[in-house]
Amino acid sequence: KFIDALNGKKILLRGNHDYWWSTLSKVNKLFEKENITTVSLLQNNAIPCEGFVICGTRGWYSDPQSNPRNNCDHEKIVARETARLKLSLECASKLEGEKIAFMHFPPVFTDYVCRPLVDLLHEYGIKRCYYGHIHGSYALPSCTEFEGISFYIVSADYLDFRPKLIERTNC
Repeated sequence: KFIDALNGKKILLRGNHDYWWSTLSKVNKLFEKENITTVSLLQNNAIPCEGFVICGTRGWYSDPQSNPRNNCDHEKIVARETARLKLSLECASKLEGEKIAFMHFPPVFTDYVCRPLVDLLHEYGIKRCYYGHIHGSYALPSCTEFEGISFYIVSADYLDFRPKLIERTNC
């Protein structure tokens, strides 16, 4: 309710610690019950916003070496997140406006590339992707170009908890 009361439209994308977000339908039902009207959920969909079309997914690291403490099936998770991104991009392709992608995990980070996600961004002509989940890696530039796509770090700690204005130009 606090976030709903803030000015403007808010779009939430699930992160890896969002345990409260069990399913999309349950959260939407909660929002309806609590009369939360200015918050939208980005999952398997696309949302028009001020001339942009917002699409995206949580993402994941496809390389088990990137987080060896995780005892999970990385390939299965990447396949699921790739399918979710494809659903979102398909929805976005039917809407007018510049399509920009948001992900929790960076699809490109230093020498790491999550190829299935980057390939989908290329397939749908995405030129900008915003991400968080960097946990203290502050020595990186705020924008990195990779294969013609601009990747922007927008994690709260990196930005010193100041929102980033999404402008109409690349980095």
